[in-house]
Amino acid sequence: MNLYEKSGISKKTYYSEVKSLAIPAFSEKLLLTLVGLISSVILGRVTGSEAMSAASAATTITEILQVVYLGFGFGASILIAREAGRENSKSRVNEITLNSIYLNAAMGLLFGTLCLIFSESVLKLLFSKKAENVIILATDYLRTVLPISLIASVDASVSSCLRGAHDAKTPFIITAGVNVLNAILCVVFIGFMDMGIRGAAVSYVISTVVGCLFRLAFLKMKRSPIHIETFHKPNFPMMKRIANAATSSATQSFLTNLAFLGMQAVTSLIGTAALAGYQVANNILKLTYCITYGFESAQATLVGNNLGKKNEDGARLYAYGLLHTAEIFCFVWAVIMFVFARPLCLLFINSSEAETLNRAVVILRILCFSVPITTYFQGCQGALKTGGETAAIIISTVLGPWAIKVPLSYFLVKAIVDGRLFAALGPVFSGTALYPLAQAVLTDGITGMMVGFFVDYAARSIVYAIRLHKERWLTSML
Repeated sequence: MNLYEKSGISKKTYYSEVKSLAIPAFSEKLLLTLVGLISSVILGRVTGSEAMSAASAATTITEILQVVYLGFGFGASILIAREAGRENSKSRVNEITLNSIYLNAAMGLLFGTLCLIFSESVLKLLFSKKAENVIILATDYLRTVLPISLIASVDASVSSCLRGAHDAKTPFIITAGVNVLNAILCVVFIGFMDMGIRGAAVSYVISTVVGCLFRLAFLKMKRSPIHIETFHKPNFPMMKRIANAATSSATQSFLTNLAFLGMQAVTSLIGTAALAGYQVANNILKLTYCITYGFESAQATLVGNNLGKKNEDGARLYAYGLLHTAEIFCFVWAVIMFVFARPLCLLFINSSEAETLNRAVVILRILCFSVPITTYFQGCQGALKTGGETAAIIISTVLGPWAIKVPLSYFLVKAIVDGRLFAALGPVFSGTALYPLAQAVLTDGITGMMVGFFVDYAARSIVYAIRLHKERWLTSML
């Protein structure tokens, strides 16, 4: 007897549920990602790679905040998904949503203020003197966008709660409209008004505020699955419950994106061309995370819904089924990125900046080989988070980027840039046909970065595979 028969879920129902949740969630995440990419593309084409690098560095910080907000929203969506599997749950769903908004607003105010105060110091600490102009431009961008962190946090909370209530369509539609608005404003402010990186920041601020207002207005509509009639006093026990459910997701997202900033700092040791190339490659690679996010979001909602109904086989069906589907989609996308690496990079870089372009193409093609590994451990997360497997996720998120990827990459890049690695290993290949290849690999700092990436991702995949197949997540009492 297969899982469809054991769970009582038909294939038609399975694919209908997945399509109704995964596609809108993927599309919304894609559009959110494109908000930053659009400005990067316009800046790269109009202003040059330096402004594009600054925007990418700055948006990495804003994305750190955004994923923290989405992480806390994800915690609320898990609770909402479980409540949706029970009878007479409407009032509890509304209560969870309202307190999620309160919690995220507090996080937005706190983290937004801290980043506004310390962002310049952090950028100076992380980036080498080779990237001084990048730091100045990035700081200018952040001083414009960080004051609306509270609004961005509320926006993320409402979107996550709606998805938990099985409405992924509305957040997608609103995000699509916001994205169109952002693109138009970027063209006007950067292309016509020549405002440079500040134009990108102002575009982001206006589009984010508009998007938040529309989402909040939707909660007042009759067709919304969630209704917020009045903003009564916070329920602190409920906020604690949301925070507990969100801990792994928020912590993981924060540390993962912070690691991207760390890797940008490591790359700056190689030079500004490598830094810009890495940021271009990473921008393109972010589209992969949109795919995994879509399936993870659907997985969390559907697994949570079945756990709420005490249907363990249904939870298994959606957990493993969506993991395998994500693998297929991401593999296809990785092949596309590898084949069309140069044209994709040319969207961000003028062909005249040959060194930056070549760096971006090489980095992107190497990272394509990591996609199946990253997809696997990311594809496990929805089930593990929903099932309360928070410890393994947090530990692997700390140890992966910060005990392996960043320090290992830094050590190797530094050794390569200083010439120590080739001096130590080069003589081994002396006089052989492999010597030219060894010389090329051992003298390019990109090699050190890539080793850090692959070791980190392989280690985390092993941990997640073990936790998923032990199936303790099926018995969580969140």
